[in-house]
Amino acid sequence: TVDCADKLLHYNYSGNEWWQINRPLGSITFENITAKNLSMPSILYGDSREKVLFNMKNCKISMKKGFENTEFMQAANFAGIVMENIEIENCTAKTLIKTWTDGKTEISGLKCGLKPEKYFAAAEDKFECKPI
Repeated sequence: TVDCADKLLHYNYSGNEWWQINRPLGSITFENITAKNLSMPSILYGDSREKVLFNMKNCKISMKKGFENTEFMQAANFAGIVMENIEIENCTAKTLIKTWTDGKTEISGLKCGLKPEKYFAAAEDKFECKPI
């Protein structure tokens, strides 16, 4: 269980963080976790030549009170985002996952307050991933 972390994931291979000098990850998987009181979107920013696959299965997520309008994730340069049997509470954002590039998106068994047409949305603004 993760409680009161700002974000669940910060994977930024955009080139603006000094630790990004080795080979990019091919995949990231979260399974059977609970993350409560998140206040910022998770970041999934893969390499444009070697895109990352994100898998999430059997997880329970909640946004922190006062941060209900925050997207769960912002993503670019991904091969896929696959979510299976996920429960997301206290999320009233315009979209669940904002994307800047194309990639495979697959959701099954999602329980959240958003309608399916709001699960993924292409961003209109520039993706500026700030270093942590």
